[in-house]
Amino acid sequence: MSLFAIADLHLATDPTIEDKAMDMFGGVWVDHQKSLTEIWNRMVSEEDTVLIPGDLSWALKLEEVQADFDYLKTLPGKKIIMKGNHDLWWSSKKKMQNLFPEVFFLQNNCYEADSYVIAGSRGWILPGDSNFKEEDKPIYARELLRLRASLEEAKRVLNGRKLIAATHFPPVMENGEPTEITDMFSEYGVEIALYGHLHGDVISQRKFEGRINSTEYKLVSLDSLGACPLKIL
Repeated sequence: MSLFAIADLHLATDPTIEDKAMDMFGGVWVDHQKSLTEIWNRMVSEEDTVLIPGDLSWALKLEEVQADFDYLKTLPGKKIIMKGNHDLWWSSKKKMQNLFPEVFFLQNNCYEADSYVIAGSRGWILPGDSNFKEEDKPIYARELLRLRASLEEAKRVLNGRKLIAATHFPPVMENGEPTEITDMFSEYGVEIALYGHLHGDVISQRKFEGRINSTEYKLVSLDSLGACPLKIL
């Protein structure tokens, strides 16, 4: 029973949803859903779990995302979904869980498996980043609270299991310096931290993979992985 991760699927399965072309970010985005389907079916079994750290769909409303969840049902494995900056369809966790009981929504909670526990939150643009603005301060502060709530829940049930955390936005500064988020991961003993959001040329400019204290960081956006879910455990 393996754990995989891949963020930024950017699905638009419903024909009424505008599929915003991602081709500008490289050839992997040409017919990317077909490539993803082929690779996912080859690598992932029904006993496995796949974490999707944000930007699942281009849908704007909850009813418009139904086709994307129907598509996910055709793929093997248990799915854990987190919110990204483009997931404008996102609603209350209770409402989403009732509509789509086949997936697990990670929000102010944690996901438990036999050998690991997953915590996480969307994150946001980091203070000190070049595009951080005054209006980003309260959003970032709320995301810190949500992340800590999730980590606290994970800590409560951890019981010696491996702690994995995920954010949609990068948790590390543009220059690779640590942040309040990386400090929080160190505080709670996170062993592996996953993130997405980065595409195209920005990947080489902003990607951070490696260790900060005892936490190993991995980028899992779709184009950084070539549409191939990354086996984490």
